[in-house]
Amino acid sequence: MKDRPINEFNLMATPPQDLLLRLETLFFNGGSVTSIFGNTASQARHAKMKEAERERARDVERMFMEMALAEPERVAAFGERLQQLDEASMAALLENEKKLREAEEQLEDVRERAFSLTMPDGRNAKVYRDGGAVAEEDGKRVEFMRADDLPAETPELSEVKGAFDNLSALKADRKTILDYRAHYIEPAKDRLAQGDMTRGELDEYEAGIKSPPASIIAHLPSHSGAGEGAHLAADKESTGSGQVSSAFGAAASEIAADDFAALPEPEPPVSGPLPAASMHGPK
Repeated sequence: MKDRPINEFNLMATPPQDLLLRLETLFFNGGSVTSIFGNTASQARHAKMKEAERERARDVERMFMEMALAEPERVAAFGERLQQLDEASMAALLENEKKLREAEEQLEDVRERAFSLTMPDGRNAKVYRDGGAVAEEDGKRVEFMRADDLPAETPELSEVKGAFDNLSALKADRKTILDYRAHYIEPAKDRLAQGDMTRGELDEYEAGIKSPPASIIAHLPSHSGAGEGAHLAADKESTGSGQVSSAFGAAASEIAADDFAALPEPEPPVSGPLPAASMHGPK
């Protein structure tokens, strides 16, 4: 018999030695060649089924763990942390309210010191020094005037912009505090009051209150000064319960509504040729 030529393809196609031995054993024992592959496939299916069963068992275990009632010690620790966040958030709102009113007064003072200018289109505008130039509150340059034409007490544009930015930041911080209370603190307080909180529920509420805004963190006993911490402790003791202090509670309704009136926005500048303008002193 002529030998079959050996090439790279034939070498690559040669079955592994262990498979050849198994085929030889089956041949002499009269076994089926297909049983080798059938057994291998059966073992793979069996392994997949076992893994699926283990995964289902893990799912059932997780479900029962989530449905089980949370440990009393853990619930108590959560309630204490929630109370601290509740009081700290109210303190942050009170501080924010005070700063907002101060910021409004600061902005009003700057705008009162601005130079009142009747523009060519007939509107009255507040103008400020902008280096050697003159600009409106929105930054629009007044081309027909120079800073030297303004009274000495006229503030810089950067001063009024800083006052506006400070007020905007405080309003944004106020909204962040109120959102945190509405989305995390209040729902957690309501659910905690109902009792029988499960582990799964407690996991969710703990994750929700985990990252309070910086303004709230500043009023927590662990982050505030000794005076603030003593104040919170004394306030809680005076209430005799886990409720928010009467001082905080009395201000809650007032703070919850945004009673800070919107400041008037500068009118949009009018483009085009500029005729003669009249000037007035600060108002």
